[in-house]
Formats: sequence, C-alpha cells, structure tokens
Amino acid sequence: MMTGDWQAFDGVAARYRRTKMHVTLAASKDFYLNRIALEALGEPESVRYFFDVGRSWIGIKKESPDCEQAFPVRKKANGQGGGLVRAGHFCNRYGLLLENSISFQDIRVDADGMLILDLKTARRVRR
Repeated sequence: MMTGDWQAFDGVAARYRRTKMHVTLAASKDFYLNRIALEALGEPESVRYFFDVGRSWIGIKKESPDCEQAFPVRKKANGQGGGLVRAGHFCNRYGLLLENSISFQDIRVDADGMLILDLKTARRVRR
C-alpha cells in the first residue's frame, strides 16, 4: 500500500429513485416529474400551477386539458418514466430566475391532491 494520510470515504453511490417522488425545475424553466410524482398526481394529462408567496411553495395540481390555465404534461415516448411540463410563464410571473437547475426535497401531496414543492429546501443540481 502507498504511504500517505489516506481516509476512507464513507459515502454511498447514488441510486435511481424508483420508489420516491423526484421533481426538478430546470434553468430552462421546465419541470421534470418522475413516474412516482406523476402517479401521486393521478397520472395527469395536464396540470395547473399555484404559488404560496409567504411560504415560497410551488403547488402543482392535476387539471383538465380544457382549462385555459392548464399546462400539458409531455410524457416519455416509451410510456415509462416521468414527464416534462413547461413553466416559463409561471416562473416569469413569480420571479423564479434560475442559473442552475434545482431539485426539490421533501415533496408531498396534500389532501386536495396538490403536489407541494418548497423552494427554501430545494438544492442546486450539479452536472
């Protein structure tokens, strides 16, 4: 063994989150929701956005595609995995200007079926 002041790294390898909701907001102002998050929303064709200014929470809720404020969910072509939802107008309206993509932590769905994302605990995604 080489001499030196070696320390063992105690971290673990990243694992794909197949059992946990995962939502990111890209710097391009697109939300990506994994399959678990879409299932929690009821497999929507489209969603509507909400914003709690006082708490800095983003709400995403299933909405009829006929609603004027509905944003279509673009699901992956293979039918597996998650979906992408454009959010440029929403981000601009509430001043959400991102230099980097962010990943939301502690995602939950309330009793009304709204997916709640807390901007205060979101983490920058490093690529």
